[in-house]
Amino acid sequence: MDVNTSCMINDDKSTSTLKILMVSDTHYSLEQLDALSAVMQSQPVDCILHSGDIIDIQMDNMEVAADVEAERCQQVQEVISRLTACAKGAPVYYIPGNHDPVSMFCSWSLTCGNSAMVHSTAYRMTSNLVLMGFGGSVPGYQNGKQVWNAVPFKSNEAMQQELEPLLNTISTERSSSDQSCLQAGDGVLLMTHVGPHGSDTAIDSYCHGTPRSPVHGGSTYLGEALSDDSLQRHVVLNVHGHTHAGFGSRLFGRVPVINPGSLKEGRYAQLVLRHSPADGRWEVDTLTFHTLP
Repeated sequence: MDVNTSCMINDDKSTSTLKILMVSDTHYSLEQLDALSAVMQSQPVDCILHSGDIIDIQMDNMEVAADVEAERCQQVQEVISRLTACAKGAPVYYIPGNHDPVSMFCSWSLTCGNSAMVHSTAYRMTSNLVLMGFGGSVPGYQNGKQVWNAVPFKSNEAMQQELEPLLNTISTERSSSDQSCLQAGDGVLLMTHVGPHGSDTAIDSYCHGTPRSPVHGGSTYLGEALSDDSLQRHVVLNVHGHTHAGFGSRLFGRVPVINPGSLKEGRYAQLVLRHSPADGRWEVDTLTFHTLP
């Protein structure tokens, strides 16, 4: 598959560590974005990842007139603009969630600084690390009953139909030396809005702080795909959002799955990736979860 090279972090082949700020589920909380920028003022990063629910459209009001959709897209741009200011020139990569404009899933032409919308595509982050993004949600289930609606995928099968071709490229034999293609030594950082079914990070056991019977919001297909031996070898980590109360990290086989939590609720995470010259893999060096003051 084609790998976009227009928004790279650093094309220096000696790059051995990356500092990444991970946020999700801002739900158009500009106050929290400003608070985050203040906290990160003296903490430079190599990139920012936003794993969806950038704004806060009600899911029963997704299909609207063109002028309203344009206003919603401007809200997305406003959030990304604040993140690019926070990044101080480093790239910002983002995907849509189930509360974002539906136009983000089919076409997206708005640009803001050094940023890239990476839904259903791949961007080269460094000479040996590729970011693959996939937004949107699947239905959530509680005690076997659907309790969360989904955008734009009404079933796990519908999500699989679009996600599977992207993930299949990870396991395809790679020999190209062209950076606009997946190369043999590339690691893949997978950013999705929903997590894999089977990971605690994709389960929401609280509603506004009150314990409840768990809601399973993850994708069964993503869980099955991540269990594949080829993806276990090539995927460095899977970062996702969606399930606010599922913040934290879990190992899915050997793949770390990370949910930074909802920035609207003040949560975010900082990650340092380190490239190991011994086996050529990118690995998690440090991972810390934070709450805004």
